[in-house]
Amino acid sequence: MKQIFAVGFGLIAAFVLTVSTAFAGDVHIKEVLNEGSFTGASGHATSGDVRVVTTKDGRTVVLLSDNFSFDGAPDPQISFGKGGKHDVSTLMGKLVSNNGKQHYEVPAGVNVADYTDVFVYCVKFNVPLGVASF
Repeated sequence: MKQIFAVGFGLIAAFVLTVSTAFAGDVHIKEVLNEGSFTGASGHATSGDVRVVTTKDGRTVVLLSDNFSFDGAPDPQISFGKGGKHDVSTLMGKLVSNNGKQHYEVPAGVNVADYTDVFVYCVKFNVPLGVASF
């Protein structure tokens, strides 16, 4: 009976771990390409760490860390820039949440080596909301 309970409990624990990892959006990092920390822009409070990584499955991803925080604005999106200038062709999608860990896949054809910044950018009003430089 103890063995059956132990096996059953182990399977449940493995299932819970797998489900929580899938929903957490964990990314299996192969290499960190760049990293930095956000500072606010245009009067907005934006903070936290960001990394640009390659994954074990070959994708390039922008990772916002657990300590990411943003005070909110309409239409915030993640993108790259260079020298403090935003590049609209690198938009990776709307911000999933104003706080916490999240990731965004870099569009095909975007060479991350060409960029020095990650932006939280308001597309609606065409202003930066936060910038992290490498």
